Amino acid sequence: MSSSSAAAATPADRRLREILDMPSDPALRPPCPQIVLCSGMVRSASTWSYNACRSILQFDPWPTVAGFFGEQTQIDQVIAATDRTANNLLIKAHLPSEATHQAIAQGHIKNIFTYRDPRDSLSSRIRFEACDVQEFQDFFRVLGIVRANLGLMDRYQADGRSLLIPFDRIMDEPAAEIARIAAYLEREITPDHSCQIAADIGVDRARQVVGELEHLTPSDTFQTANRTIERTTLLQTGHINGAKTGRWRDDLTPEQQLAAHLVLGRWLIDLGYETETTWLHQIDHSLDHTSLDWRGVARNLWQQEDYGSAFQVFARAIEQDASNRGDVFDYITLAALRGDREAAGLAWWSYIADRDLLELSSEIADLQTQLIHEASRQEAMGTATGRDRAAALRDCLADLDD
Repeated sequence: MSSSSAAAATPADRRLREILDMPSDPALRPPCPQIVLCSGMVRSASTWSYNACRSILQFDPWPTVAGFFGEQTQIDQVIAATDRTANNLLIKAHLPSEATHQAIAQGHIKNIFTYRDPRDSLSSRIRFEACDVQEFQDFFRVLGIVRANLGLMDRYQADGRSLLIPFDRIMDEPAAEIARIAAYLEREITPDHSCQIAADIGVDRARQVVGELEHLTPSDTFQTANRTIERTTLLQTGHINGAKTGRWRDDLTPEQQLAAHLVLGRWLIDLGYETETTWLHQIDHSLDHTSLDWRGVARNLWQQEDYGSAFQVFARAIEQDASNRGDVFDYITLAALRGDREAAGLAWWSYIADRDLLELSSEIADLQTQLIHEASRQEAMGTATGRDRAAALRDCLADLDD
C-alpha cells in the first residue's frame, strides 16, 4: 500500500491492515484438515461466516466437505462419517451436541460464533418465520431460542476457544472480519483476497442468490421447513430481510419489548447494548406506554416459569405506583417462589402499614389461598425444583401466620 493510499484509508481499511500485519508462526499452520463449525445466534450472519470460511478454505491442498447437516447428534454423525485425514469439514449449525461442545473446548473443533443485539435477533427471527406478532406463544418460543443461543455464547466465552464476531462489524468491516476468521483458522490471506471475498458474500450478492432460488434446478437446492435452500451458499427463501440494526424498535410490540428487555437484560448489559441505567429506562418506558398490558406480560412470563422476569415487572410497577392489591400479592408470591422471604415480608408489611389488622382478615385469607394454590401447583410438577419452590412458598405462609 502506498503512502498516499494509506493516508486515505478508511477505519475499516486500517483495521484490515492491523489484522493482516499481526505476526504469525508458520509452525502453527494446520498440518492436516480441520473441523470448522459456524454457529451463532439465529439471524446473526452465521451463514455469512459459513461462506467466508468456505471461501478461505477453498485454497487448501485438501477438499472441504461443507454444508448444513442438522443439529445436535446429527453433527456427531457427520463428523464420524467424514474421512478427516483427507478433508476439511465445514459445518453450519446453531445447536451442537455436548460432544461437539467438549471438542470445541478442547481445541479439536474451530468454532465461529456470530452474535448481534439479541432484540434484533429476536425481531428478525419472528419476521423470518412469519410469526403472528400478536401471538405470545410464538413470541416466547422464539425468545426461548434466542436466550438458548446466548447461553451457548456464555459457554464459548468461558472456554476461550471460539472466535466471536459481532453482527455490526460484519456489516461495517466485512473484509477485516474475514481476515480475522482467516487468522483464527491459521490461513494466510491478502488484503485484496479479503476484500474480494467480502464482495462475493455481501448482502447485495446474497440478495441476488435468494432472488434466483426459484430458477435453480432441484440438484442445486434442497428443502427444509417449507424453505428452498441453495446447496453451496446455504442461502434460503426469505434469508435477507433488511440486516438493520435497531429494527426491534419498529418490529416488536410494546409488550414484546418489555418481555425482551426483562428476559434478555443480563446479555444486553454484558454485551454493551444497554447499560444498567438505560436498561431500566427501557423497562420504565414500556410501563409508561398507555395501552401496555404489562400484567399480561408478567403472567405470560410466570407461565413460562421465568419467575425472576415476572417479579421484576411487578417490582417496577409497584415502584411507579402503577399497581393494585392483586399486583402486590403476585409480587409477594413471586418473591416467595424465588426464595426471597425478605422481599416478600417487606412487601407485606409495607402493604399493611397503618391499617387495622381486623380489616385485613379477608385479604390475609386471599393471599394465603394464593400461596397455597401456587405451592400445590409447584408440587404437582413432580420435580425437585418444584418441591423446593413449594417449600419456599410454605415458609412465606408461616411468616404470614407469625
